[in-house]
Amino acid sequence: MTKIKFTILLLICWFAAVFAQAFTQRSGETESAFGALQVRETTDRAMEQLRKLATTNPDSRKYLITHLPGVIDAGPTSVGWKNAVHLARDLHLAEVAPVLAKWIGAKMESYGPVSTSMRRRVENYPAGESIGGDRRSCCSSARRCA
Repeated sequence: MTKIKFTILLLICWFAAVFAQAFTQRSGETESAFGALQVRETTDRAMEQLRKLATTNPDSRKYLITHLPGVIDAGPTSVGWKNAVHLARDLHLAEVAPVLAKWIGAKMESYGPVSTSMRRRVENYPAGESIGGDRRSCCSSARRCA
């Protein structure tokens, strides 16, 4: 009977160690991807990675809730700003809304030429789109768009 208890205890310790290692690795992966979000060459890939991590790991989501406001607060000219705004939108991070509100009228003109017809499109105002929702989803629903 003692051997069985010892074996069970050993298995529990082994599972705990494996879980702790996986948790630590995932946490490091979130931090690494967040750093890559702020590098011009890796920002798009990092956004996709962070989106996947945050949907599968509550700790990654908490990490983004804590750290995304700093990137968004830096403004549209900073590297990774647009992707940070899109992450906040896609993950429905309501906690980031106060920082997004500061940039609600910020246009994306700094990212290339914008035609006259594009100026009115909500996609040109990522912070406003994140807070107010996507116009296309509004129009595809039963509600009438203004």
